[in-house]
Amino acid sequence: MYLSPNGSLQHIISVNKRICLLFTKKFPYGPMESYISNELPFLSKTFDAVHIIPYHEFSFNEKESRLKDFSYSNVSVFQSNELPRYSIFERIERSWDIAKLLMAELWHSNQRSITIKKIKTLFFRIKHYHAIAKKLAKLCASEKTSLDTTFFCYHYWNHDGVVIEYLMNKRFQFRPKKSISRAHSIDLFHNDWPKGFVAFERLKIDHLHRIYAISEIGLNYLKKKFPKEQFKFHLAYLGVKDEYKGTVDFPVGKFTILTVSNIAEIKRLPLMVDIMKYLPKDLFQWVHIGDGIAQYANPLRNYAENSGIDFTFLGHYHQNQIHQFYQNHDILCFINLSYMEGVPVSIMESMMHGIPCIATQVGGTAELIQNNHNGYLIQPEIDIEGTANLILTLSQDPYLWKTFSKNCREVYLKKLNSNSNYHQFYQEMIEDIH
Repeated sequence: MYLSPNGSLQHIISVNKRICLLFTKKFPYGPMESYISNELPFLSKTFDAVHIIPYHEFSFNEKESRLKDFSYSNVSVFQSNELPRYSIFERIERSWDIAKLLMAELWHSNQRSITIKKIKTLFFRIKHYHAIAKKLAKLCASEKTSLDTTFFCYHYWNHDGVVIEYLMNKRFQFRPKKSISRAHSIDLFHNDWPKGFVAFERLKIDHLHRIYAISEIGLNYLKKKFPKEQFKFHLAYLGVKDEYKGTVDFPVGKFTILTVSNIAEIKRLPLMVDIMKYLPKDLFQWVHIGDGIAQYANPLRNYAENSGIDFTFLGHYHQNQIHQFYQNHDILCFINLSYMEGVPVSIMESMMHGIPCIATQVGGTAELIQNNHNGYLIQPEIDIEGTANLILTLSQDPYLWKTFSKNCREVYLKKLNSNSNYHQFYQEMIEDIH
């Protein structure tokens, strides 16, 4: 099956069996990476079988699996927690593979920040990934029932999944027809890591057929840093399904300010409390959707309670619940205060619903929000009072709010609609490379 340009699903008559290996960090488990769910309908219809490989997952608790919310008979999860044993000879081979990878990394990285501790960490990571590669290659060999079976590797992150596939190729003779990855932010920019180190960067560039940056800033970064490999780099925005209810009105009554994210240090949600202090409590309320570990969630709740602001923490919502919240509530604006982003899906969802956004100018956010057009861009060094004044401006000018709202929809329809974005992305994935 394939996706027509209008987003409908059409059948392809083909004798080829296409199998996709989707490498994720933890999806479909846990609260992270929920936006991958947007691509499942397209994956399921494009390929005869889809195997998800969550290489950072260890518990595989099916009660936490997001797949239970869907009914895709051809989508399964590869269990990477029951790994094969190695004979003495295989251990020698594995040690040699690890040594070659580490030596190549030391040679190509040219990073002063590489320490003995980091090398030791990389050693144990590769050792674990080697076992995953061995088990996964065996699975793929069992599924290659004819010469017409072709494998496609799709790395949602330009991350360690590529190393696993590389080991499958070099040690276990796994040969996919095409291997591609997306490139977001933390898997791309060195300065997004605490100590400025992205492992196996050269290996990924050499091994992958194509790398799809999810933002123009990411694409330009790759082209500038690796000018000889520019032919491998492409732009492919993520997207969200159009769940727009058909109309959105300027909010009446108490103004709701919405944030949607995991509660994590990177999101800087305590600053929302500081902003809310500058707004009249009787006129404004803050609603947050998303949860997080107690280390960050509990202090945030205590800080909000002690600050005397009007706030509500709704916890984790599935995507359909988030859309229902947008449809059933009048929202003044959506806010993102993160100090690091790729192209935030949460902002895409807000724009799809016609809600003006205020967000830090980091990563590819400026490719979504045009200042004074569909929202406001603010500097990463946040001016608390200045941000509160932007919120007040929106609340006092219905015409400005409606203009921003209309422009949000226009930007969404132009470049963030999942039907058009994923149609093009998956068609390119299964096409031959010229």
